[in-house]
Amino acid sequence: MCDSCSQFSEDKKIRLPRELDDLIRRASKAVTGGTLEIIDGSLQWDDDIVCKMKCTTCGQQFELNCNTYHGRGGQWQRITH
Repeated sequence: MCDSCSQFSEDKKIRLPRELDDLIRRASKAVTGGTLEIIDGSLQWDDDIVCKMKCTTCGQQFELNCNTYHGRGGQWQRITH
């Protein structure tokens, strides 16, 4: 974890559709800005979103996993090995 990706360090359960919208918006902005890089999957809306990303500075990995049909029940998490 580094200063570049520390804003994404907190694991979050997705309980409401607006929480999913917020996470997708933040992650997309970080990818566009070069803070995060998508290494597997996509942030594009589909029935399910499974997207793994990594920090372009330190390599810390993150995952967004959610069923968009329900708009909840997923999570944002740091991937630890």
